[in-house]
Amino acid sequence: MKMDDGLHSADLILGDNIGKYQIVNLIHLLLLAFLALMPLLQSLFNLNMNSWLYFVSILLVASFLWSFISWYFINRTIFDPYLLFITSAFLFNGSAALLYLFKIGYSDTLLANFSTELLIKSVFLVTFSIVSIHFGAVLACSNKNSRFYQPITNEERNRVAFASIRQIGLILILVSLIPFLFFMRDILHTVYITGYSGIFQREAQTGFGAWSNVLSGFLIPGIYFLLIGGKDKKIYKIIAISLMGFYSISYLYAGSRNRALLPLVVFLWIWHKFVKRFNLRRFLIISLILIVIIFIVFPTIKIVRSIPGKERKSFLFYIESIKEVENPLIFPFAEMGGSLRNVAYTISLIPKERNYDFGQSYIYALLTIMPNLFWRVHPTIQRGTFSDWLVNRVNPYIAERGGGYGFSFIAEAYANFGWLGCLIVMLVLGIFIGKLSIYTEETKNPFLFGVIACFLPQLMFFTRGESALLIRTFAWYSLIPYILAISLFKAKVKIREHMLSLDTH
Repeated sequence: MKMDDGLHSADLILGDNIGKYQIVNLIHLLLLAFLALMPLLQSLFNLNMNSWLYFVSILLVASFLWSFISWYFINRTIFDPYLLFITSAFLFNGSAALLYLFKIGYSDTLLANFSTELLIKSVFLVTFSIVSIHFGAVLACSNKNSRFYQPITNEERNRVAFASIRQIGLILILVSLIPFLFFMRDILHTVYITGYSGIFQREAQTGFGAWSNVLSGFLIPGIYFLLIGGKDKKIYKIIAISLMGFYSISYLYAGSRNRALLPLVVFLWIWHKFVKRFNLRRFLIISLILIVIIFIVFPTIKIVRSIPGKERKSFLFYIESIKEVENPLIFPFAEMGGSLRNVAYTISLIPKERNYDFGQSYIYALLTIMPNLFWRVHPTIQRGTFSDWLVNRVNPYIAERGGGYGFSFIAEAYANFGWLGCLIVMLVLGIFIGKLSIYTEETKNPFLFGVIACFLPQLMFFTRGESALLIRTFAWYSLIPYILAISLFKAKVKIREHMLSLDTH
């Protein structure tokens, strides 16, 4: 009787979930259809360009809010990989729409550099992409595969699994810590002498000379694995917190805000998911701290990072710099919103000056998995990334000094396949990231959780980058730690089973 009641309850819950998927999918299909009809609507309604820019800005902000709310409606979570990704995608590619919406001028002056018509197309492409990504993510929710969620039920095997992850985390930290210290010493020394811009003017190391930099990249995976594997042991949590704090503060001082913040956000997510879930009070405290970092610390870092370190030793210098920040509530959106220029430049230059890539940039991105051992310059870099092409085409002065504008994952999809191809790429990407989020929310398998956690910071940064900067990170700094941990686990289990078989005989 109890079993029947349980099955009946499960059927009700499943039916409720299917209803949610159907409602969200229906609304989303209507939204996509409306976006597809936008060119027709524009021809029917003779509005001026400024009015259309305002309208598409409303659409973009509304699409992002709908993505956030509907995802919570389906999955009952506001802190998972998908929402972190879609928030990054909106902030780095579409936050200018917020400023247009409230008619706030800002320093990047997109309206001064681009025609209103081009900005309408750019904002519309970002909206189209956000909606397509979310449609894919919702589709991923409707097809869960429980085999990926199975926990390690045997208590002894579970203990061995976490011990293996913890030990690999310690090994990765030991391997990477000294290279990271040397790497960061060089970075901080350069910043101290010349300021933040000096980092990009240094001669890039290649081949075997870059191995110290490569090894230093394993520090964050090591910290994450140590936190997951040592979630019940205070000493390991203290070590993980200390190293994470040192990492973020070092990059903050150097002026690299994304490298300081994104791994820290993922660290908090791991803590919430695997160590101890944040209650409302802790969540509000952490949110307040992040707000202070984004709206006060980051604008201050933007101002002072161009100044050599020897001139900013005093704490009072930073206090005085805070006073120089104009409109701190607007500044982060204005700066991140400036990334819309990458989309605008791409639409204006492709295919007018450069033909579509037809997937070549993604193929060359796959080649980055191979280390740079057999050539002085890696084939992917030799061919040229979109970010290098853009800054050389638009601002050779900045390019000669090692600077750049970054790029955009939306712009890359457009540069490869145009509007229709962008829809398909974003849809597939949404399904992929939706699946990742579902796995991490449902799985009790620490190995799977660890590999996704290691990949997540770069996936978030990918929203203002391109695939050439993403694939190697996944292969080297996510899959390698995973393979090491799972191999150690299997070896330990095999040894234990062998010893038990000897005892029984």
